[in-house]
Amino acid sequence: MLLGVVLGSYLLGAVNSALIISRVFDLKDPRTEGSGNPGATNMLRVGENKRWAAMTLVGDAGKGALAVWLVSYLAGESLPSSWPSPEVMAAVMAVVGHVWPVYYRFQGGKGVATLAGVMAVLNPLLLAMGLATWLFGYVLYRRVSAASIAVGASLPLYAWAVHRDWDLVLAGLFLGIVVVYRHQENLRRLLRGEED
Repeated sequence: MLLGVVLGSYLLGAVNSALIISRVFDLKDPRTEGSGNPGATNMLRVGENKRWAAMTLVGDAGKGALAVWLVSYLAGESLPSSWPSPEVMAAVMAVVGHVWPVYYRFQGGKGVATLAGVMAVLNPLLLAMGLATWLFGYVLYRRVSAASIAVGASLPLYAWAVHRDWDLVLAGLFLGIVVVYRHQENLRRLLRGEED
């Protein structure tokens, strides 16, 4: 059952909303346009319509929330208790699936929207703190990448402050590292003052 949680959450996370939307609505492939990232921010660039970016954001956050919610529902039914908890495993694997999707040769998005979705179900206060950090970073630097890096860097601290269960703290550390790692090129450009 726990193996099913890991695999199922990964496969759900690996479904990419931007690529599905671009194919269904005959838009440019976000992997070959703009930043080349199949996520909401790049869909705003290549889709030339806020609707496509909003749909991508909702889709990517929604699949993360769905993965954790499904496991939470199953945990009340038949999943054994374990460490880390099944919900935390689902959260980690949903984000990993988004970032390294098996369906797309392991070339995925940066994980921020999916991370927001899993936090919404794991701990809404954690989500609120992440959103506040994202907004502060965006207002301060006027760059989505800077705001996302700030969320990734602060996530382990927030997880410890809010929950203090070590599985969630370690998951926050791992996912924070993943988010910052996926934004490494953005971080270099920010440090050089070259980020769009």
